[in-house]
Amino acid sequence: MEPVAPQPPIAPVALPVSTPTPALPSPKKSNGLVWVLFFLVFLLSVVVAFFVYQNIQLRQQLITSPAPTSSVIPSPTVDPTADWATFENTKYLYSFEYPSYLTVVGGGMDGSFPETKTDVVVIYNDAKNFPDEPRFSVGWVSDTEGKTLEQRAREHFNKIVNYPNPNQKIKTEIVSGFSATKFLGLGAYTFTIKGNLYIDGSSEGISQERERQYIWVERESNCYLIRADGDDTINQILSTFKFTN
Repeated sequence: MEPVAPQPPIAPVALPVSTPTPALPSPKKSNGLVWVLFFLVFLLSVVVAFFVYQNIQLRQQLITSPAPTSSVIPSPTVDPTADWATFENTKYLYSFEYPSYLTVVGGGMDGSFPETKTDVVVIYNDAKNFPDEPRFSVGWVSDTEGKTLEQRAREHFNKIVNYPNPNQKIKTEIVSGFSATKFLGLGAYTFTIKGNLYIDGSSEGISQERERQYIWVERESNCYLIRADGDDTINQILSTFKFTN
């Protein structure tokens, strides 16, 4: 066996030593930039909310606004009684207006059952020959019998409604029944009749179709009976009636 030659010693290998890399500092957050962004977002929200509110208000105005109307200047109202004459009774203290083509007469006709002393009657000229023509009359009676206004008015109403009709073809029609009302601020009673005999102290006869309104009113212990036939002119005369001092 041959002898083994000794090996030379192996020199140790020096390993490289790594040098630690220093850690870089993390960047700091900017608080100023955050506040700027927050302010911009808030401002944008306010602007958007404002325009939304304006849009809602505009829509509501369009819905609620009335349609434009053309401005029409109304023509002046013509008073049909402007050129009428005035009748004034200084004894029984009342007045009314009437057109000049009508006739004012006093006394009337004394009927079989005169309810009042007729003071004045306003008639068409033809009414002298045709009693059925429309008329306006004012009667007066002093309260010497101790009757109330209602008693007088109701007796008159019952007398007209129940009076025998010599012409059976004409029927009494109660257009508006007996009722209490106000006339010129005073207590009054009224009723409206059509057909049959009319008996009111101003005239009497047979009326065909014309309506006749009766108004009983009391003033200072005097009872007045006003009759107004169904005619536009007669109704306008009634609207001008008033008591005087």
